[in-house]
Amino acid sequence: MKDLARKSYESYKSHKLTSWILGLFCGLVLTGLVILCMIDTLLLIIIVPFVLLPFLFACHMLHLSLAYEQTLTLSSFGRFFTMYFRHPFRGVFNFFQSLLRYVIASLICEAVFGLVSYIVCVSIDQSSFYQMINTFMELMMSSEGVSDLKVALGDNYSMYLIFMNVSTIPASIVSFIYFVYTIDFNANMIYLRAALKNLHPKFVNLIFKHTYKEVAPSFKKDFISLEWPLFLLMVVGASIGGVLPLLFTSDTVILTLSGVAGGLLLGSFYLPFHFANLETLFKKYEDSYKFSATTLTEKIMKDFASKFGKQDEEQGDNEEK
Repeated sequence: MKDLARKSYESYKSHKLTSWILGLFCGLVLTGLVILCMIDTLLLIIIVPFVLLPFLFACHMLHLSLAYEQTLTLSSFGRFFTMYFRHPFRGVFNFFQSLLRYVIASLICEAVFGLVSYIVCVSIDQSSFYQMINTFMELMMSSEGVSDLKVALGDNYSMYLIFMNVSTIPASIVSFIYFVYTIDFNANMIYLRAALKNLHPKFVNLIFKHTYKEVAPSFKKDFISLEWPLFLLMVVGASIGGVLPLLFTSDTVILTLSGVAGGLLLGSFYLPFHFANLETLFKKYEDSYKFSATTLTEKIMKDFASKFGKQDEEQGDNEEK
C-alpha cells in the first residue's frame, strides 16, 4: 500500500500546479451547486444527475488527459462534459444504483439517529418532549392546515427543533458521505471504459465485476488506503457546515445542505490527490482487467460454440428421422 501511495504521489507531482487548479476548481463548483439548491431543494433532482455528476466526470477526464500531455482548455472541458451522456461513458457512475443505496442508508440512519434524538430530548425535558409529540400528532390529524408550526407548538417549538435537527442532520450527512463513497468507487469505471472504449459498456461492466470479484479484498483495501483522507475531510467539513449555521438559523433543510456543502468544500483540498489515486489504482489492476477480458471472451466463445454445436446435432438427428 505504501508503494501504491508513493506511485500516486509521483503521478501527482508530475503536474502538481495543474492538479491543484483543477481540484480546487472542481470542489468549489460542486460546493456552489449544492448551495444553489438552498433556493429550492427540488433543484437537486436536476442538478445532481444532469450537472454535478457530468461536471465531476469532466474533471476526471481532464486530469487523465494530463498524462497524455494535453492542456486544459474550455473546449476540452465542454467535450468531456457532453461525453458523460454518450457511449461509452453513459451511466459510468451507476447513479441509480448509488441513489438506491443512498435511500436505504438514509432510512437506516434516520432510524438510528431518531432513537438518539429521542434519548437526547427525553434527557433534556421529558414533559416538554411528550407535549410536543402530542401537539404535533394532533396537528397532523387535524383537517385544518397549519400555517405556522412555530405558533402552533408554542413553548414546545424549541424541543421540536432539537428533535428534528438531531435526528435529521447527522442522518443526512452520514448518508451523503456514503453516497459520495459509492460514486467515488464507481469512478474507477471511468478509466476502464476509457481504456476499452471500443467495447460495449455492458461487457466492460462485466469485466469490472469479474475483476473485482477476483481481487475484492485487495482492491477495496487499496481504494480505502488511498481515499480515506477525502472522507475524513468531508466528515469534518460536513460537521462544521452543519453546526456553524446554527448561530444564524434553525432551518433543518438549510443546515443539512450547509453540512453537505461544508463536506464538499473541505474535501476539495484532497481532490488533487484523489485524481492521481484513481489513475494509479487503475494502472495497478490493469493486467487483471485484461485477464478478465480474455477469460470472459473465451467463456462467451465456448458457450457460443456449445450452443450452436447442440443445434447442429439436433438438426442432424431431425434430418435422419
